[in-house]
Amino acid sequence: MKAQLKKAGLVVDASTIISTGATQIEAGLSGQQLMRFRKAYNKALASTFYLAAAVGAATLFGACTVQWLSVKKNEGKIDGEPMEKDGEELQASAG
Repeated sequence: MKAQLKKAGLVVDASTIISTGATQIEAGLSGQQLMRFRKAYNKALASTFYLAAAVGAATLFGACTVQWLSVKKNEGKIDGEPMEKDGEELQASAG
């Protein structure tokens, strides 16, 4: 937001906007200053939204590349195959 306000030529501190609120700041601005403030504030909010959307898309892409594995408990089985103990096959409990 600081960069956008500086580009717009406004001398409004970003912390002042956060503490008082954008609507209260607008009450103290007039005409051309108000228009430049609204454009700068809108660009700052849009940039924040785009960043959040990009991180969400990157997370979704990362999640899609991970192999799907079942986390169900398979008692007595390793990789879906029954375990053996001293040559005897163990029965997996059904419930």
